[in-house]
Amino acid sequence: MSCSFCRQVVPAPLEWTCTQGHPVCSDCLATIPHCAWEPRGSKDARNMCRQEFVQTRLQLHDYVYSKSISRILEEMSCSLCQQLVPAPLQWTCLQGHPICSDCCVTVPYCHWAPRGSKDARKMCRNAFVVPSTRRQLHDYIYSKSTFECAFKGTGCEEQPEGKAWDQHYHACRFKPAQNF
Repeated sequence: MSCSFCRQVVPAPLEWTCTQGHPVCSDCLATIPHCAWEPRGSKDARNMCRQEFVQTRLQLHDYVYSKSISRILEEMSCSLCQQLVPAPLQWTCLQGHPICSDCCVTVPYCHWAPRGSKDARKMCRNAFVVPSTRRQLHDYIYSKSTFECAFKGTGCEEQPEGKAWDQHYHACRFKPAQNF
């Protein structure tokens, strides 16, 4: 996330935002009296936020800042089939591991295991529930990102945006045919 005034990246942990959630760095906090965030491309000062600053910690900012992109994608993938789970996230286990709607109907409990582990004793095995905070994080990141097609290995080079990813996944011409 970047400062709403100087546009520099604000390092984690984020400590100050305006009451609307726009981040501000500590340098700018000392020099400006209110939030200077404006919609992208706006030149009209009437569109400026102008809310007061409050001390806070944004969970999403700290989460994204502390993880690599590959780790975030792994955490947004189904714990069984390993495919990206499209937003809105419908189900997770009690530990927050996501599962896609296709796999959720085929297994009674979470099959997530630590990366590289083949030991069945380390499998999560928690029940599936409707997620809360984790869902908000997943859906926000999903809506703001582009992803490689799951069928890149078979020739697809498209990188659909989060909202279009699920539609592309089901219609991709590189998707292998399923034989039943």
